[in-house]
Amino acid sequence: PGAMSKRAQFGRTASITALTLLAASLVAACGGVAPATHVVSPPAAASPGSATPSPTASAALPADAIAHPTGPNDVVLRAGTRGGFVRLQTVMSRVPEFTLYGDGRALVLPPDGDAAGDDLPALRETRLSEDEVQALLAYALLEGGLGTARDAYMGGNMDAPSTVFDLHADGADRSILVTGLTDDPAPGPDAAAMRAFADLVAKLRSIPTDADYASDRTIAFIAETEGAQGPVEAWPWTDLAPADFAQPADDAAIPFPSHILDPEQVEAAASLAGGQPALVGVKGPDGRTYSLLLRPALPDEVPGG
Repeated sequence: PGAMSKRAQFGRTASITALTLLAASLVAACGGVAPATHVVSPPAAASPGSATPSPTASAALPADAIAHPTGPNDVVLRAGTRGGFVRLQTVMSRVPEFTLYGDGRALVLPPDGDAAGDDLPALRETRLSEDEVQALLAYALLEGGLGTARDAYMGGNMDAPSTVFDLHADGADRSILVTGLTDDPAPGPDAAAMRAFADLVAKLRSIPTDADYASDRTIAFIAETEGAQGPVEAWPWTDLAPADFAQPADDAAIPFPSHILDPEQVEAAASLAGGQPALVGVKGPDGRTYSLLLRPALPDEVPGG
């Protein structure tokens, strides 16, 4: 139970061979070409956190490639953090450490991009070629261990955050939860899998990027708080009430009601720390106090793209 289908586990020898050779060829072909081209390679070729050189030639895409969604807002592979015994601001401001979309766009939270103080996490982005997408998926499913992973690994500290891998590729639609992920797990039957997952996260976060992530839409999150900690501002909107914020699904990565703001609503909130507060207390029209956070919306967070 929880295992992927035979196809999703790369049961066909030809597919495994072709994809493994593709990943290897991208490493073997490395040279000193334009830095705008990025390569995803196995950890043996580069230590986590180091940029991988660009190839001198593009490897041919295998005939039996890994199928995946191709829409610009379709999530193909994601790694994100959930839960944990941490402060509210940390939980509300989280963004996935890595997201690959169907058109090759990748959003990356670099190793030094985590939130600090009142700042929001600093996402970066790049665009992967289809060859690079194929190599990345092959690595994630094989060396990264997602192809044979269970649905949950609960052996870590239960107060620690959990890492969740979302995978939509080669006929598989899976969510894999790993509690207390560490690259130095305690000895046990899951130690090798935990190390593989940790190496995968490190590899994803070290993929070279081209620019800061920017979005033309803003998303707002609210969380009801019993007591205000710090100043409480007036609710900034007359056309938007707390009840208009959509409730998250039970298994949502960000478990807070949210709403995509239109330009006028963004402007109305401009007085709140420049319209992009890391976290601010507000008094709702219902008389309740809320913590409010605004940040750039991710592509898959905007209804209809």
